[in-house]
Amino acid sequence: MQNNGGMLEVSFKKHLKIEMFGHLHNVGIRFRLMTKAYECRISGFVMHGKQGSLYLEVEGTEPDLDEFIKFCKRRVPGAVINRIEIENGEIFNYNSFEMIG
Repeated sequence: MQNNGGMLEVSFKKHLKIEMFGHLHNVGIRFRLMTKAYECRISGFVMHGKQGSLYLEVEGTEPDLDEFIKFCKRRVPGAVINRIEIENGEIFNYNSFEMIG
């Protein structure tokens, strides 16, 4: 809940599945994503996906997820992001954000 000028706003948790495609390996992008997830109060994980992609599952409030997605779409030095696919998923209530593999 957030206090917005005397009114309380309730922020519900969402779960997103994200797959990033492009040149993403050996450039430190997983560490940068994990650091940003902590800053945005996002829980979940990042791991290597199929055919050189990165696969993430993330949970947080919509404003926090929006900020995280904007970061994912920014240019990361050394990385080339060709495409990002995002879909809603089922809440798992992750407790932290982890790098897998």
